[in-house]
Amino acid sequence: MTTLYMTGYNGTTRTKEQLLEWSHVKGCEPMFWRRILGIMDASIIAGRPLGIGSITRGKIEADNLFLSRYYMIGSQKPGAISFNGAWYMRRAGQSPAMPGDRTYHVRMTPKSAVDPNADGTYALAVDFTGNIKFLYDHAAEWHLIEFSKANGEGWHAQPKEIPTSRRSYRYGAPYDPIPWVPLPGDAGQAPLPTPQPLKVFAPSHTIKQRRAGEGTNDKAQTRALQHQCNFWGWRDSMGRTLIVDGIFASKSEQALRTMQRALGVLDDGVYGPKTEARFQRHLDAMVAL
Repeated sequence: MTTLYMTGYNGTTRTKEQLLEWSHVKGCEPMFWRRILGIMDASIIAGRPLGIGSITRGKIEADNLFLSRYYMIGSQKPGAISFNGAWYMRRAGQSPAMPGDRTYHVRMTPKSAVDPNADGTYALAVDFTGNIKFLYDHAAEWHLIEFSKANGEGWHAQPKEIPTSRRSYRYGAPYDPIPWVPLPGDAGQAPLPTPQPLKVFAPSHTIKQRRAGEGTNDKAQTRALQHQCNFWGWRDSMGRTLIVDGIFASKSEQALRTMQRALGVLDDGVYGPKTEARFQRHLDAMVAL
């Protein structure tokens, strides 16, 4: 059976051959890509599949993403980030992002160090989707660092050999090139887990629009719910796919209500135990096909 990998944030799947032609993978450092593909294959075998949201960005794309999530302030304060001679703070509810000269998503070579507007050869960061808990549990085995404890970006990973901050990166030894390392399944290494019946897990936290004082939604679980809504075609009231940003606002609630009606549960806009149980039954039935 052909293995399909989740890619992007709109429910697209690709075969391994199609992955290798995807622009995100073409821009990924080869030894780093070996680790990404390895942990994804292991997650699929374990029935806890990971997907790839993004790997490679251009500098201008990264700068624009940063500006969409941050706003300019008058002077430096704790938590502020400098960019083009000004200081910026992250907007409430937005995920972290860095300008193009400070993110490993922008392809890295000495050329791009000389010309900050030139895209280099390889990216050294990946944003995963899917069963992020598998990443937490197994990143170290695949010589990856995940960022759930660094800045709340539990979906983000980098090779363990490089500094967590790109500002500390230097071309050449010991960071460049990324070394070949033995990985699970290689000769003489721990074997990959025995294949289990595929199990795709529904998000497992209560997710809803919350008032002040009601706490917050788990961001990784909210992203997983948004991704599943996109994958199964459950859209907002205007028929649009969701931005997978981990923020459960009105459009996400509308898509959730679409899901609930499709699953035959009360469309109250709250992803709780009853919706989770019915959604898990749906996933189990689809996998069995």
